[in-house]
Amino acid sequence: FDTPRERGILATRRLAQIPNMLRNARKNISNPPRVFVESAIHTCQGARLFLQTSLVEFATCQGGMLGEAMLEANDEAVSALESFEKFLEEELPKCKDKFAVGKTVYNQILRYQHQLPYSSDDLIKIAKKVIKQTEKELEETAAKIAKNKSWQDIVEKLKADHPTAKTLVRTYEKEMKRARKFVEQNDLVSIPEGEDIEVVPTPPFAQMLIPYAAYISPAPMDTVQKGIFWVTVPDNLARGEASKRLLGHSKWGIPVTALHEAYPGHHLQLTKANQRKNLLRHIITTSVFAEGWALYCEEMMYEQGFYTDPKERLLQLKDNLWRAYRVLIDVGLHTGTMTIDEAVKTLVEKAGLEEPNADAEVRRYCQDPTQPMSYIIGKHLIQQILAAYKRNAGKEFKLKDFHEKLLACGTIPPTQVAALMGLGAINFK
Repeated sequence: FDTPRERGILATRRLAQIPNMLRNARKNISNPPRVFVESAIHTCQGARLFLQTSLVEFATCQGGMLGEAMLEANDEAVSALESFEKFLEEELPKCKDKFAVGKTVYNQILRYQHQLPYSSDDLIKIAKKVIKQTEKELEETAAKIAKNKSWQDIVEKLKADHPTAKTLVRTYEKEMKRARKFVEQNDLVSIPEGEDIEVVPTPPFAQMLIPYAAYISPAPMDTVQKGIFWVTVPDNLARGEASKRLLGHSKWGIPVTALHEAYPGHHLQLTKANQRKNLLRHIITTSVFAEGWALYCEEMMYEQGFYTDPKERLLQLKDNLWRAYRVLIDVGLHTGTMTIDEAVKTLVEKAGLEEPNADAEVRRYCQDPTQPMSYIIGKHLIQQILAAYKRNAGKEFKLKDFHEKLLACGTIPPTQVAALMGLGAINFK
């Protein structure tokens, strides 16, 4: 949001620190897990591509002494990345597969970082209950679409019904605008003044790490609260590979993705959180609230009538099942009761993911213990806070009032939210 010159100066300072940072990294890294190193190599490749394309383009536009300084610092940064990538490749044969934090540490993260009233064993019980209920709803919804066909077969057929590469970005943009309008017209929650979201193709440097789409939120201190939604358009791939990628953009699933990522999901929630004056609330955040809210919105918007076709509902339920299996996999990977191969197999056979995407998902889970469980557990907590709020409000209950008070708290642990909303101590089940 600052002037190009100011951004250029700050970028140059950061570029100048990259070689020293990577030299220190070599000293600090000891016995890294194989899966971390493999991911780091991919990240290095993406970083180099960014510096060699987008950064060079920006520096060239600056011109003058600043442009020259940027290009000089950039050349050194690229060289340092190339050297670091080579170092990682040499480390790879020595790496082991040990990445799990262990049950004790996992439970400590649940308790102290997310302030959850659950242990890893409790998470498994909650997830299994959600899986059972979701599978039941999947079967019931599938029967409305086609009798004598499994929900898995119907999902595979729905995947083939997708926008073209040319219309992909436009389709997401259209659905996000429709979701925003629905939220306003149905008075579900107020939309922050001055916010905006831009839907654009994923830039080349990030495409290897983002096979489908990603949302980048504005920072709390940004004067312009504009989020960016990247959509990876498979137009530079071979025809067969491009067709395979487009299967992940079924037109029946895009409305749910749009509401999850934009309105009233992540974008709306995070721009509201950014308005909070209390700086501590921008530091003490948890994915349990952010991801829980977005997943709660998927169900809430269905109940409010944003999407009504059983085909849309089927894909939403399929994704809910995937989030529930994430909990089992998250706990399994980090307590040492599930291997990477078993986790990938679970996502493919139980949640209906394609193997390459399942593999990429599991690699991410390995590096971020407790994040994958955030979706289902966060939704579970928010629904219990809603139930308590309804009981307190009685006949005066209004859904918008609940949403306003909930989102006014920021992205903090839901157990703290309940207290701030004046609901007292909730016995979270």
